Amino acid sequence: MRRWLVGLVAIVVLGSAALMLSPWPSVYPIRFVFDRGAAAAAAKLEKHVPPSIGTITSRYDPADKDAVLDAYRSPQPKPDAPTASARSAA
Repeated sequence: MRRWLVGLVAIVVLGSAALMLSPWPSVYPIRFVFDRGAAAAAAKLEKHVPPSIGTITSRYDPADKDAVLDAYRSPQPKPDAPTASARSAA
């Protein structure tokens, strides 16, 4: 029992030191929280995308299969059109 307790205390101390010395360990819980349910939310929102909007996928790191940027835009954008727009409530 004592050996188990010492091991648990060591893990907590090392984990705390890792969080204080580097931001990387905290990235994983944050990523988990933001990724949880993201696919389901995207699927629900997909029905609101106008049919004229297309997706352009660009791979920015050939060595990483997950390093992609998806850009959503009109197939024929107008040169003077804004990058992003919002509708007014009026």
